[in-house]
Amino acid sequence: MSRSAVLNQLWTLASQPAARRFERTLGDPGEHQRRRLLGLVRANAGTAFGHAHGFSTLADVEQLRARVPLQRYEDLAPWIERIRAGEQQVLTSERVTRLIPTGGSSGGAKLIPWTAGLGREFRAALAPWVVDLQRRHPGVAAGPAYWSVSPAAVLDRAEGALPIGFADDSAYLGRWLRPLVAALFAAPACLRTVTDLAAFRYATLRCLLVRRDLALVSVWHPSFFSLLMDAAQEWRGQLLHDIATGGISAPGPLPTPVRAGLRPWLAADPRRAAELRGADWTSVRALWPRLSLVSCWGDGPAATACTALTRRLGGIAVQPKGLLATEGVVTIPVDGAAVLAVDSHVHEFIAADGRVCWADELEDGGIYEVAITTAGGLWRYRLGDRVRVVGFAQRTPCLRFLGRGDRVVDLCGEKLDEAFVAACLERVVGGAGFAMLAPDPRATAAGYTLFCDGDAVDSRPLLARLEDELVVNPHYRLARHLGQLAPLRLFRVGNSAVDVFLSRRAEGTCLGAVKPVSLHPDSGWSRVLPGAYVETEVGA
Repeated sequence: MSRSAVLNQLWTLASQPAARRFERTLGDPGEHQRRRLLGLVRANAGTAFGHAHGFSTLADVEQLRARVPLQRYEDLAPWIERIRAGEQQVLTSERVTRLIPTGGSSGGAKLIPWTAGLGREFRAALAPWVVDLQRRHPGVAAGPAYWSVSPAAVLDRAEGALPIGFADDSAYLGRWLRPLVAALFAAPACLRTVTDLAAFRYATLRCLLVRRDLALVSVWHPSFFSLLMDAAQEWRGQLLHDIATGGISAPGPLPTPVRAGLRPWLAADPRRAAELRGADWTSVRALWPRLSLVSCWGDGPAATACTALTRRLGGIAVQPKGLLATEGVVTIPVDGAAVLAVDSHVHEFIAADGRVCWADELEDGGIYEVAITTAGGLWRYRLGDRVRVVGFAQRTPCLRFLGRGDRVVDLCGEKLDEAFVAACLERVVGGAGFAMLAPDPRATAAGYTLFCDGDAVDSRPLLARLEDELVVNPHYRLARHLGQLAPLRLFRVGNSAVDVFLSRRAEGTCLGAVKPVSLHPDSGWSRVLPGAYVETEVGA
């Protein structure tokens, strides 16, 4: 048995107790969640937030709902600022050890308190996924894995009284599991500190291509891996030379500490270089014959890119990730479905009519916004994510991510929301790697531009089909009829559009925390993204 297989087996064994607990909760998720919430209330009665909301006098979770309204980040920000200044016992009785940055809906960074309890909740979600993954795809246990370590704009540094962020994402695994899993990595965590995208990609490929036994790739946006494959073909000769000689000639700056950290990964391997020299670099299977699975986002705005990556992988399995945010976990992939992470945080669901439901009150096919309560001190926190119920695992709902419920663009009464636009683009654009609707920057009239790649589709039919989809929204249809909204315009983006978009959105956080969007509220993307307008309008 290989070293990787032994380590994977140990990881699975360590995950089985939590996986069994998760299984036991599936039959009565509502009661489990209500007990969990009441336990958090009692454990945090002595905090500043607990005193302010009378936690010590609460008899049940319905009284908590009456005392603590649903919260947005702006509501919790004053409390988090107290934590940032060094105060403890503010939102949680557990010690806050650092603040984790994540992107805000308006582009600014939010800071999420990190505690040992929050770490346990994340690991309670990870465990059943690991056990299920190795049961359904046993090939992933046979070799090392690449877990995306996106270049970070915010590193492990002190700011205020607490450090901001982790040095690498394996810190989520905890003190005991972290070194075990890190030994399975096919690329070192130090790559996260490389902020030059070309250098980051090259160094990542340099590490991965020597691993003929690579078994699992886990990335965030599907285009991450597609763009990595494009870069591999572009740098083929350079990579072959470096693999054969043990060098690294990245087309961008690599900091000295990164070069030192990479040294153990860069041994000369002429035999592997010769094998790769005869391989078809357009085939993922030819480069990594033992690759068993690629895990990536697959729902909402990432659906079309996931479809395109699935085609490109040529039979290698693709598993859509669950719905995971810096703040907490909503779903995990188990038994081929995205099942509510019922044994992690407390989840509540906001219906379109404003009703707030427990997990056991959801209706099949219903659409809800998610709110979570965590051991990190987020109380009834609105994530902004919208989900649809697509079945049940025993009595626990399986959910599909639709888009952001808090991202609505309303230039003149049309009230477009991201979930609706995402569904329209999925039907119209198909497998485009980048597709986003955003306000047109023209000052003379309000309107929208479709930013999209793919030269093969004729622009006028494309815009006409998108217009037919959008006018299903009566507010949009009326605004177009009255001439308040200008005709749609098309901006064909270049190959690096995903890079540019993700880098721009990651300002103040790391690329791995940036979710793709189908609708963006800001204009001006034509001045940021590579490409040009196609001078065709629909309905002019």
